[in-house]
Amino acid sequence: MWDLRSVAWKLGAAGVVALLACAATSPAGPTTTTGVYSEAQSERGAAVYAQHCAACHGAALTAGSAPPLTGPFWSSWNGRSMAELYGLVRGSMPQDAPSSLSDTAYADVTAHMLKVGGYPAGATDLPASAEALATMTIGPAR
Repeated sequence: MWDLRSVAWKLGAAGVVALLACAATSPAGPTTTTGVYSEAQSERGAAVYAQHCAACHGAALTAGSAPPLTGPFWSSWNGRSMAELYGLVRGSMPQDAPSSLSDTAYADVTAHMLKVGGYPAGATDLPASAEALATMTIGPAR
């Protein structure tokens, strides 16, 4: 025979475990789907992109001699942190002079990439700090 208290306790424990599992996989902070950059920052980023990135990635980020930064590009970043993306861009671009731009310029370019990728703008600039970016998650592409 089933002991009602035992069953209730086990169901309650299972619910707590499920809740903790969901919390462990949820983003710690904002996501790109909630607006992590400003419109003004994206405009600054477009100017930096035109000067330092477009020759390889194309004016519309759709490819040139380097891969596109649209479409499937964003699918591969879904669920990853903005710090990872920022670190890759900052550490490897422009290809002929990696890490040659200011931290703010890299954040601005990343904001431009988000805008072209269809992510909404928010009220504040995307930070140029790996620590702050580590709390932000890249959401599904739009």
